[in-house]
Amino acid sequence: MSRGNPQVQYAIPTPEPWQRNLLIALFGAYVVELVLHNLGIPLYRFLPWYNWSGNFEIWQPLTRYLVQGADRGAVVQVLLSLFVLYFFLPAMDTITDHATLLRSILAGAIGGTLVPFVLDLAGVVSGGVMGWSALVMVLPVLFGIARPDQDILLLVFPIKARWFLWGSLVIALLFILVDRSLGSFEHLGVWLGVFGWWHTLGPGRRRRDLRRQASGIERELKRFQVLDGGRSQGGQGGSDDWIH
Repeated sequence: MSRGNPQVQYAIPTPEPWQRNLLIALFGAYVVELVLHNLGIPLYRFLPWYNWSGNFEIWQPLTRYLVQGADRGAVVQVLLSLFVLYFFLPAMDTITDHATLLRSILAGAIGGTLVPFVLDLAGVVSGGVMGWSALVMVLPVLFGIARPDQDILLLVFPIKARWFLWGSLVIALLFILVDRSLGSFEHLGVWLGVFGWWHTLGPGRRRRDLRRQASGIERELKRFQVLDGGRSQGGQGGSDDWIH
């Protein structure tokens, strides 16, 4: 365990009221979705995102976030995603502000849409995708980028935050090896979106600009020299004449 680095203890998180309300709202929305599905409303006919060779409609890249699925796998995925949000949302307040968090989520959504969309046009992917679970990846990725050397205690095991960053990428690549679907490439797109935004438009770029400015100021300071002036040591009370 490295010294001098703050630790985040995830064993007993303390979400803020808005975070708690968000978790309740997401869970409640999923329950409503399952009820509507059991009432025979065809939610999964038009709202999920299907590929070009399927039933693609222009609104589906947006409406896919509204439905999560009505099978056991979807239930587990939603619960796991809520679990990750429960532990990571309180930690976000320690590393960034709400505006930066929202921008990173937007970057992840854009990347998670553009990458599978372009590959779908190229005929590389198949199937469909639905749900907001892929966007949950934004939180561990952002944490790993912003605080790579910070120790995170998962129960009793200290883990460097950078492992969440690169571990998320490995998981996304494993998804692609298993299934070349829209959903698999969505996870990779989310990772690339957050990572690319941070280093090109986000705080990573501002850090580079500040370091560059600091280096320039340091070079300018080194150009200044202190010249000692005063009376001549060898003269008889006279002073040196400086001609400018």
